[in-house]
Amino acid sequence: VRQEILKLTGKKARALEQFGLDADKPIVLSIGGSQGARSINVALDTNLEKFVEKGYQLLWQTGKFYKGEANIRVKSIGSKLLQAHEFIYKMDLAYAAADVVISRSGAMSVTELSLVGIPCILVPFPYASEDHQTSNAMALVNNNAGILVKDKDVKDKLFHEVDNLL
Repeated sequence: VRQEILKLTGKKARALEQFGLDADKPIVLSIGGSQGARSINVALDTNLEKFVEKGYQLLWQTGKFYKGEANIRVKSIGSKLLQAHEFIYKMDLAYAAADVVISRSGAMSVTELSLVGIPCILVPFPYASEDHQTSNAMALVNNNAGILVKDKDVKDKLFHEVDNLL
């Protein structure tokens, strides 16, 4: 685990400044890895207007394959509540800012989310060998530390789960 992730205390103000976020509005961090998670990206893209209507800020790591599409959508909506980044290099600051995290459930992601203690929605990659990402997610879900949304349901259920948590 990256050592800076273990030391989030006192970083919120710097995180808000780094990303230009408003401390008075909820912040949702979505991470899908450096390649991005297409289903999560599509689900977010489909619901961007709902984020704006609710006043939720979205710090969205799109991955390299969805960056262009996401930037076009974010620009067309024209709200400062929405940010699309190909990759977030300062993950400690992103975690420090976040009220809710949306993530795949690879071993490292689940480990980091366990350590930072941020409410999370996990969307396991359905084609991972032996469906290990679902098992990883269930380690948090079974301890009331996360919510699982199946990849096939993410487009219809993701925003609802985010809204419920916030």
